[in-house]
Amino acid sequence: MKLMLKGLLLGAVLTIGTLPAAANSLSAPFKPPASAPLVVVAEDKTTESGCKISVDFGPEHACSPGSVIWTRTMTYAEAQRAGIRDYVILTDDSVQNKALEDELASRVSARIHGTGVYPAACQETLGRWINGRYRFSTGWEVAYQLFYKIEGTCRVYGVTDQTRTDGTAGITWNSSCTDAESAVNRRCNFWNQPINGNWTAMKPEQDSFIMRQYRHSTSTYLHSAYGFYYFD
Repeated sequence: MKLMLKGLLLGAVLTIGTLPAAANSLSAPFKPPASAPLVVVAEDKTTESGCKISVDFGPEHACSPGSVIWTRTMTYAEAQRAGIRDYVILTDDSVQNKALEDELASRVSARIHGTGVYPAACQETLGRWINGRYRFSTGWEVAYQLFYKIEGTCRVYGVTDQTRTDGTAGITWNSSCTDAESAVNRRCNFWNQPINGNWTAMKPEQDSFIMRQYRHSTSTYLHSAYGFYYFD
């Protein structure tokens, strides 16, 4: 599959502007542009972030791989030397850059976590609470609460969430997103809200389906962290 993104490559190798089937790799031969571009890289840092999760206020346990993705900006040469596989080349458009970064983080999480097709029928659930927390590369911690219900058709509805930090200021809750039938149908609410040690109000999010992705994005200067949960 090839994907054009306004003439820029999303984790691509070889040809700028295309996404080969075996994309997101710097291990293949690659001739970088002469301008030595800046890139945003994405790495699975579920373990390093100390990610923990609990269901319905039960005991905490470690998050599954792909639950926390860190992104940061560096040059292509630095990414190559570090052996980082997943990246996007930055443009002069900050809005487009953010969209590319979000999509990169989602793809990396889905590739690591794995995705499945939701079943034909599900047990109706009138409410499920998810409590998650993770750290930035700076050591600052973010916590979030996610609530949702499940229909017998496996539709996830009544989705709400809220977030706070460990008391640290200077962190922004960028957005919360849910996947519908597929990642192509992702729906996002862009909150762009500074957060601190107090819980925000519960925010309504879009409906989804079992096995689909919930994404929670927070950031500080030049550092972003993406928390992922897959509805079950």
